[in-house]
Amino acid sequence: MRMAGGCGLLTASADTANGLQWKDCSQVPGAVVQCATQTVPLDYDKPGGKTIGIAVARVPAKDAAHRIGSLFFNFGGPGATQVDYLQATAGQGLFDALNQRFDIVGFDPRGVGQSTPSIDCKVNQETQGASSQPFPTPLTVDLARLLAKD
Repeated sequence: MRMAGGCGLLTASADTANGLQWKDCSQVPGAVVQCATQTVPLDYDKPGGKTIGIAVARVPAKDAAHRIGSLFFNFGGPGATQVDYLQATAGQGLFDALNQRFDIVGFDPRGVGQSTPSIDCKVNQETQGASSQPFPTPLTVDLARLLAKD
């Protein structure tokens, strides 16, 4: 696997030895988005112990005859969900050119989005979260108020 700026390129077959059971999950009419859940150990030092589910989504390459492989992406975080993004957009816009010959694949990290169990801190992100609105700029930031949120 070759890595480039948060993206990984896999050139193996789309369904080789991964055990994922893909199902349609698109929210965009006429688009193809497939979702699956990968079961992984909660603690890799205890592989036979408790497990969690990592939600995965993919948009298959549009030109399947000339498919190169899969492009994994991660928006970073904390807390960014790639599965919701692919379901809502089918990768349109940001990944149009790449999706011609690559499957676009994203996942929800542990505790995020559709992965299970997910974490809900019961905080209104628009008013109390670290990125709550209005978004301060270096010229308008109220440092005391911003630090009080932390």
